[in-house]
Amino acid sequence: MVRIGRSLGTPHRPLELSSPFIQIGFAPQAVFPAELHELSAARTKRRDAHRSETGPDSTPGGFPHMQRPRASVQRRAARARIIASFLALAFSAFCLGPAIATTRGTPEWVERNGISPAYPQERFLCGFAQTEGRDDAIERAKQQAAADLARQISVQIESDVIDVLSESNGRIDDHLSSRIRTTSDIRLDGIRFETHHRGKKVWALAVLERLPAATARRRQRDRAPQHTQRCLEGAVREEQAGRPGQALDTDRSCRTPLSEALEHEAIASALALRGLLPDKVTGELARYDARIRDRPDGPEHACSAGHPRHLVELPRQLCHRHPRDLSRS
Repeated sequence: MVRIGRSLGTPHRPLELSSPFIQIGFAPQAVFPAELHELSAARTKRRDAHRSETGPDSTPGGFPHMQRPRASVQRRAARARIIASFLALAFSAFCLGPAIATTRGTPEWVERNGISPAYPQERFLCGFAQTEGRDDAIERAKQQAAADLARQISVQIESDVIDVLSESNGRIDDHLSSRIRTTSDIRLDGIRFETHHRGKKVWALAVLERLPAATARRRQRDRAPQHTQRCLEGAVREEQAGRPGQALDTDRSCRTPLSEALEHEAIASALALRGLLPDKVTGELARYDARIRDRPDGPEHACSAGHPRHLVELPRQLCHRHPRDLSRS
């Protein structure tokens, strides 16, 4: 007798296997060994057939509620590929930044005559030009766009001068304002260009970032007061040494760095959109300009005028000499 389990009807009594039959449950039924082998083979056949229908994704044992059909897996894989492609495109667009021109379409700044949301006016100054031609059309368009950019700076300088004169009730010297107003041949660094062509037509956009350009101009401007001061001190030494002619020549040479400094300040103010003469340095430039202009044009003028407002008085004994002698000095 072999013990193989428990009877369904008696939990504490083991199921007994005795030849020639097996006792199962409450109703004994005779099952011969050959029939038992056939039942096992049929069960194995049904399990293999079920696995072949569900495919390799079915779980071991072939339970229907634990199976994963192939179609569901394929849909999830396709959805994952679509999401990955979308994320890759979004990352590429973020790295490239705002595109000004496309290879196929017309850039927005062409349609709007130099205005582009990629270059807001408070941060950038833009010049626009259009030309036609074959060989040098692109270069001509760039030059014209840069000239348009410089023209806008000149207009802003004119507006700044008018504002300063009105706010100061005329106390700012007209000569200084005219010196700044006549700033011409503006040389600009840091310009970058965008171009577009269609047929014989060429468009160009000149772009200048305001803050870096204004900062560079003010650095150049800040060197002028010290240079001008040293130049004026040299003129003083020449006069004290009894060489008024050399002193006047030195005075004239002092006007060059001052004029350049005034140009730098005017352009920086126009780029920064903050108005003219906003700080201490430009106030010093204005005073230096007044002092240099108060210098006489010659020794005769200095003696006749008495130079009450001059920076340095000529030696008193020179004023008693004949004008012809003074001119030869």
